[in-house]
Formats: sequence, C-alpha cells, structure tokens
Amino acid sequence: MQIAGWGRLSLRPVFMAAQAKSDRRRRLQAAAQKLRDLLPPELDRFADPITCHLVVVDRIVRYLPSGAILDFGSGSCLKSALLTLSGYQVTACDDLADPWLLREPRVRDSIMNFAQRAGVDFSLSGPGRQLPYRNGQFDLVLASHVLEHVHYGLRHLLCQMVDWLKPGGLLVVYVPNAANLRKRIGLLFGSTNYPDYQEYFLDLHGRGHVREYVLGDLRSLAGLMRLELVELTGVNMLLQWSNQPKPIKWLYRAATFAAPASGLRDSLLLVARKPQKWSSERVAVVGSACGIREWNSSDRSNGVPAGCEKAHA
Repeated sequence: MQIAGWGRLSLRPVFMAAQAKSDRRRRLQAAAQKLRDLLPPELDRFADPITCHLVVVDRIVRYLPSGAILDFGSGSCLKSALLTLSGYQVTACDDLADPWLLREPRVRDSIMNFAQRAGVDFSLSGPGRQLPYRNGQFDLVLASHVLEHVHYGLRHLLCQMVDWLKPGGLLVVYVPNAANLRKRIGLLFGSTNYPDYQEYFLDLHGRGHVREYVLGDLRSLAGLMRLELVELTGVNMLLQWSNQPKPIKWLYRAATFAAPASGLRDSLLLVARKPQKWSSERVAVVGSACGIREWNSSDRSNGVPAGCEKAHA
C-alpha cells in the first residue's frame, strides 16, 4: 500500500496483531466455558468473577504461549484452572486461610478437589510446610494480588520466587493501585485510599492489605531485585468486583482508557525477566543508615521464608 509522503506502508503487522488478538480471545473463551462446566456450586457462590481472572490469563498468553507456570497465592484456583484449561502446565499454592474460607471450611476442601479435577498441581502452603519446588523449575511465576498482604520478609519471598524461575523466565505481579483515579478523587473529598476502615478494625487474622503500590514502587522492586523490566502499566482488574452500576464502570473505563501508564487504573501490572546470570547474592537491600549492603542468601532457608506464608489472590 502506497501513501503520498509516507513511502511504502504495509498493513501486514496490523492484520497479524488483530489475528493474534482474535486467537487469544477464542482460546480464553473456550477455557472459560470449560471452567464454568467444572466449577462446583459451593465454590461458584464464593469465587471471584471469572472475567477478572481472564484479565490475568490474557496477559500471560501474550508473553508465554506455553510452558510451566507457578500461581503463588492461588486463592480460589480459578485463574490456575483457566491457565491449565488454556494449555499450560500449572502448579499452584495457597494457605487457604482467608476469613471467608475459615467461615466456610467445606469450601477449602472444595477448592482442593476442584484444582485436582482441573489438572492443577496444588500444594497447601503455611507455617512448617515445605513447598516442593526446584530452582529453575518454572517459565513464569505469577503473584496476583499477593504482595500487598505480606507483612515482612518480602525480599526473601521475592528471591525465592525468582530462584524458582528458569533463566529468562518471567515474574508477573498484580497489585492494587494505591493512587488509582477513584482513590485520588476520594482523597480530595476527605475519603481514604486505604481499604475500608471497618474491615481493618474487625480483622482478627492480619489478612488485610499491609502496603498498596504505585508505579514507582514496582519500578523500584524490579531494580532492587536486579530484574529486567519488561512491562509496567495500569490495568482495570478489580473493577469486576465492584458493586457500582454499569454506567459508573463504563465511565471509569473511559476515563482511564487513554493513559494506562499514568497510574489511574485500579490495579498495576509488573512483568520482569530473570537475567541469565541472576543470583540472589547480588540483590541489594537498604540496610541501616550506613546505606546499602549486599544480601547474603544464608539469610533465608529453603522454601517459603518465615513470615511469608500469607498468600492470597
């Protein structure tokens, strides 16, 4: 195709991108339908909206057509099952100790049975439990809405996750955005950008958000972990959970559509690559007022470090 003043312009890349997007959509729609057929009624009543997890799986399909994935903090295992039904080899772990599961013990068993039927290799994590993963085992490690719950030992946990990755593998992190559009507007009117105070006040298990993130935090995380930054952007993921009327949701999407990298969307996404010669020995941490020291891998033992058992998605 020839356009005056533009030289030769090929539309082939545009058509190829559109075809790839269409293929992804068909693949995910087929997986979602299989998931609905597998989902037991008692889990469907509590589970997060499937469309919310489709946002996560769609991003993974873009970067990794096939391979081995660890879903760390798998929660209800819906996204783990979606990934398995999309053709991935999926391993998942969670302590299954969130308040809603403690109130409904039978749902905990239902999640583990559901994961098994969906073909997910599920492990129960928690204090005293050793996760059976090898260093360099996975092509991708996913932590979707996990890091904001970790009280301490985050550096140790992240080093363990990256150890589990193959060289060149991807760490994919989703977190709630502490500075999304709704929260910014709320602050102007005296509201808070923290979760609801009543939820914090009544929390008996320490399962709430410890620290929510902004774009700069995730950029710092990738740098401190010595990872190669692949993508850092905003996504509208939690909007699926909202009880707001549909017109409000459409308005929110429209207001944040044009600027995903501005940090206005409800969640943030980090995709980072493990360098070929990555070593936890080189992960620098901020120490005392003296400055920065090199972290020694002897600071942690094998498996999930103490204090990092919280895993929720």
